[in-house]
Amino acid sequence: MPIDQHSEVDHVYYSVPYPRLQQNVAVRSTLTTVEILARGERVASHPRHWRQGTYVTVPEHRPPPHRHYLEWTPERLANWGAEWGPDVKRWVEELGRRRPHPEQADRAGLGLFRLARQYPERINRVCANAWDLGMGEYRHLKTWLQTTPAEAAPSAPLPEHRNIRGAADYQPNPTEDSPLC
Repeated sequence: MPIDQHSEVDHVYYSVPYPRLQQNVAVRSTLTTVEILARGERVASHPRHWRQGTYVTVPEHRPPPHRHYLEWTPERLANWGAEWGPDVKRWVEELGRRRPHPEQADRAGLGLFRLARQYPERINRVCANAWDLGMGEYRHLKTWLQTTPAEAAPSAPLPEHRNIRGAADYQPNPTEDSPLC
């Protein structure tokens, strides 16, 4: 059972009652319902959701003392993020604020740990831009890091030459009547 007490069905996460955490469970799904079965007995039933990344959580499925989650508190995740940079910390904190249950951010936070180890030189810069670009999910960061090459070292400035024009040559001239000359 994953750390957040949810079983995944088609990239949607459905809660499982905490007494079943150590048991293997089976999932039976239809177009409208997802059922969680333990030893052939239905232990949970949820309406089917289709939006990937959605969490369907029944509050009673969570253990009363939440002992399972004390190790990975939102504060601990944020403090860990601060070790990689202020923007990683901000991304983790914002992710936790956007979830109805803080432990739902744990999966993405732990995924971010893996990404930070793989891309240590870029993780803070990617997190700095993520929210502004509408990339508030772990899968967005992962795709960005995997598909965008690392930035190359800065190249030497171009040499001075009369055939090389600069940005000023491409600015409109306000004194001309027509943009076409």
